Amino acid sequence: QKGVQSEGHRQRVRANKAIFIQATLICVFNVVSSLEYVYMNFFPPTPTLVEIGHLCWQLSHGAPPYIYLLLNKTVQEGCRLKTNNSKT
Repeated sequence: QKGVQSEGHRQRVRANKAIFIQATLICVFNVVSSLEYVYMNFFPPTPTLVEIGHLCWQLSHGAPPYIYLLLNKTVQEGCRLKTNNSKT
């Protein structure tokens, strides 16, 4: 039937959506910190702007593992298997 989607198609759409969300979250921190540092090259920044830039730079390097652990089922399963194997 034309309007009925297969289960495989729905799973691919769900997987693509999860990957898109992960990539978007990671890229947001990179883009904000990059724009911040470019801005600071041309204009005198306020202390608040400097703090936001540093925070975004730190998050762009430290947030991806947490984003993967929260949103990526493959990473979650791998961690679950590693922790279960180490206990036995």
